[in-house]
Amino acid sequence: MSIGTLNRLIVASLTVSLLTLSISHAAEPWHFNPDSLLARHIQEALANNPKLQSQRSGADASETRISQAGAWPDPMVSLGLMNLPVNSFTLNQEPMTGLWVNLNQTIPLNGGNGIKSEIAEQQYLISELAVQNSELQIIRDLSISWFTWSYLLESARTLAETELLLDDLTQIALRRYETGQGNQADVLRLQTDRAVLQDQRMLIEQQASAAGRKAATLMGRSPDDSPAPPALLSSSFDPLDEAATQQAITEQNPGYQAVKTSAEVSALNLKLQKREWWPDLKLGVGYGFRQDAANGMERPDFFSVSAGFSLPLFGSAKQGKAVQEARLMQQKAASDIREIELQLRLQLEVFTDEDQRLSRQIELFDAGILPQAEAAFNATLAAYSVGSSTIDALISTEKTVLKSQLDRYARVRDRWKVRTDIAVLTGTGIPHYNLNLTTDEL
Repeated sequence: MSIGTLNRLIVASLTVSLLTLSISHAAEPWHFNPDSLLARHIQEALANNPKLQSQRSGADASETRISQAGAWPDPMVSLGLMNLPVNSFTLNQEPMTGLWVNLNQTIPLNGGNGIKSEIAEQQYLISELAVQNSELQIIRDLSISWFTWSYLLESARTLAETELLLDDLTQIALRRYETGQGNQADVLRLQTDRAVLQDQRMLIEQQASAAGRKAATLMGRSPDDSPAPPALLSSSFDPLDEAATQQAITEQNPGYQAVKTSAEVSALNLKLQKREWWPDLKLGVGYGFRQDAANGMERPDFFSVSAGFSLPLFGSAKQGKAVQEARLMQQKAASDIREIELQLRLQLEVFTDEDQRLSRQIELFDAGILPQAEAAFNATLAAYSVGSSTIDALISTEKTVLKSQLDRYARVRDRWKVRTDIAVLTGTGIPHYNLNLTTDEL
């Protein structure tokens, strides 16, 4: 077999290998199965993340304040020794000397305790919404770490495959050099490029390990207990329902709901401050024990009852100003609702535009950039094998294919991140993932 025939066979073999590699990427089952290793990891994170556990405990603590806020003030019991003569310090010398037991109770007449209980309920709801918001943030952080981890693992695999391709190209260059058709510089150039790719791959593998450790900590695990790694991300995305996402912002976003609830608290506080003009009724009963006189004269015990209420003499400086303050805070709460709604809608528009851009870019890579880059490499490889192209041109087209593969997968990763941000923004969780797995499924 002649050297030229051998070169042609090697070129044909490499071309088939490259086409097989390209087809294997295109034929990958891109549909992202919601089964979902990630869904299981999310459930573990929601159950074990220490930050969430802390917040849930705080929310449970705020629930106990509801009954406290609505309770009456505790009654006051007092003991006293009245009119004790200092010349003898005896209890039977003077008729007014006695031991007194008093019981006093303040009774709110303005219904403020019921309002205070309602305020405590709303504040408990706000703490629950804060927990929901933190859960969504944990889901977001874990999912984005997951997508980044998948991208890094796929990048490392692609670089490893490219290293093998460079090994084959090095063999071609070596054959050409041995037959006098090439030069040693081509071989050295390919070996150098392979070493550079290997160095790049090792760095990416380290970054992938770091992403796994971050996922472990989000799940409440030790950093060295990384979860099972992700597989290839799907590039199949459901279309966005813009009307539904717009509606979900005001119905399901926990941050927006918390601001609305704060506005309800402001309205209740205004109602409460208006009631503060009403007095509290203060009731008291007392019983005095007296000793009989030294000469045997009987001295009956005393019983007393008292009632009183506060007078808002300084109402213009106190209760009136409190009402004015509460009314201004209610106006502020209304403005806060409008502000957060505008901010959420702005963020949604930004994410939607970014999702559309990434969709078009992925289509461009699939339909144009990647096929053209691979065709250019195949043509340059065939030309190089017969001496009609340079090693620089071959390496340039090979790098273009590699960059296109990595850039395309980066767009897929970024689009999943955007979809995650949209899902968190609308309070709907993560798209394509079933978070309600049964025990059997786990």
